[in-house]
Amino acid sequence: MRCHYVPQFYLRNFSIPEKLGYIFAYSRKGQPFKTTINSVAAKNDLYILKNKDGKKYEGLEEMFATLEGDCKPIIEKIINTEEINISDDEKVLMSYFIAFLYTRNLSHLEQQKNSHTALMKKVMQMNAQNKENFKKILEGSKYKINLDDDKEVEDLRNSILNFDEHFKIKYSKNSDDYFIANGMKVGMELVPYIFDKNWRLLISRGSRVFIISDNPVVLIRPTNLPHFYGNGFANSHIYLPLSPKISLILNTKKGDIKIADVKRENVDYLNSLIMFYAHQFIYLNLLSNNINNLFKQTKEGESEQIIFG
Repeated sequence: MRCHYVPQFYLRNFSIPEKLGYIFAYSRKGQPFKTTINSVAAKNDLYILKNKDGKKYEGLEEMFATLEGDCKPIIEKIINTEEINISDDEKVLMSYFIAFLYTRNLSHLEQQKNSHTALMKKVMQMNAQNKENFKKILEGSKYKINLDDDKEVEDLRNSILNFDEHFKIKYSKNSDDYFIANGMKVGMELVPYIFDKNWRLLISRGSRVFIISDNPVVLIRPTNLPHFYGNGFANSHIYLPLSPKISLILNTKKGDIKIADVKRENVDYLNSLIMFYAHQFIYLNLLSNNINNLFKQTKEGESEQIIFG
């Protein structure tokens, strides 16, 4: 089954005007190309999970289809009216849509793997810091090593301390199922934070257009947030483009302003964030050498790296 981790109805809002159903895809390698919306931001069987007995579960794909069907007219109403005139029930649906749009894609999947790898590495290196404690830990481990051979033990300890030179953790398809399922749990937890934000529209009335990516929900750290606070959903602004001319921004503080016309430099800044957090591709409704060159200056995977202090 072909599973779209960025919904097709959402991508259609960014269609090429003279060729609806098509979009320009930009990668960090190669040149932009025109392609069908059905062919991008998708992976076979991404949401088809298997249990230990190999039994398939297709409920996630069905759930996403239902949620997308409910949110499509809400987003269309926002775009057509240029207002956030939605009920609390509609806002709840949109909060789920945004939360899962953030956690259901390949970028979040990669972040979880990187987080798991970084944590395993950190724990192993902490255990290897002290020679005597390390040897005691090995006594109850599955390492096939001669504990009476001090050199063999010390070689292993040094290898762990220099982890990246000697080890590489790989994940199987079964682990992808685990991380996808975990992403759904994370998404459920994010919904209240999204709902409680101050929802506003950003409108570009000039020639600049908003772009999207295969990881379209972006967190923006407030400038006045103390450095010791994390950049999570609770403390961040949440940005989501809805069309080439309208974007949704969810602010951390309540306010009366619901609509703001944005200048071209603000559009450029928001587009730069979309480019940085893109997993592999950005999408828009036109060809732009400037956007193509700027996107190529970003590094694939940089936004997905996890570092434990």
